[in-house]
Amino acid sequence: MYASVNFEKGKATISFKNVGGGLMIKDKFGYLKGFEIAGEDKVFYYAKAEIQGDKVLVYHPKGAKPASVRYAWADAPEDANLFNQEGFPACPFRTDQWKGVTEGVKFK
Repeated sequence: MYASVNFEKGKATISFKNVGGGLMIKDKFGYLKGFEIAGEDKVFYYAKAEIQGDKVLVYHPKGAKPASVRYAWADAPEDANLFNQEGFPACPFRTDQWKGVTEGVKFK
């Protein structure tokens, strides 16, 4: 479960609760998927992510200053492949409190 985020030097470091024996990638290609990162403009881009101990480092190759990260933030997050060593998946999360595009909108 997501615990906190620290933004520093163009990267976001995500801390988790309940990591058990540690974090792992459950994917035959060996890289994390499902992470997106945004700057102050609130535009999200697919991000690179790597496990560092019990944390995940997230960044965009162009080095933009990050303001928010989200993981598995989709109706069907098929790319989500972050697990703990005991085999439990990381929960979808976002680090911002930005107003959603559908907040306060009513169906007509």
